[in-house]
Amino acid sequence: MKYLISKEQISFCVNKEIYNVDSLMKGAYQFIDRYYIFFEQINELINIEFSYKNEAITEEIAIRDIRNFMNEVLHQKIRKSIVSETRHLRELIMGRALYSACIDISTDLNNYNIDSKNIINKTVSLDSLSEISLDWFENEGNRK
Repeated sequence: MKYLISKEQISFCVNKEIYNVDSLMKGAYQFIDRYYIFFEQINELINIEFSYKNEAITEEIAIRDIRNFMNEVLHQKIRKSIVSETRHLRELIMGRALYSACIDISTDLNNYNIDSKNIINKTVSLDSLSEISLDWFENEGNRK
């Protein structure tokens, strides 16, 4: 990668087909404490400009930060890919966890009472505690 380095800034270009804007923005967020960061789209390229906030940054430090920026962009791009690939699995896990936490309205309401502070309390029996350890699919499979 080629850098254009001056006393005030470093600029370089990346291909927008390889690096998406979302990943570039998320990667840039890690460096906003040391640089002002600007993006400009030029045809199929995105020009990125890192302007120094602190004049004490040397050229070596700036180049190291640009390389760390590109690693962070890669991290964000892979993270986005993993999130989209595992979306259905996460939804299944959350659905299963939330389903077992729901109160079935059709259950016997005699097991519930409301105290003076309008807090619903459920009397718990040992039988209901043993139901918690059952697998959801086993429990639902028995209802057919």
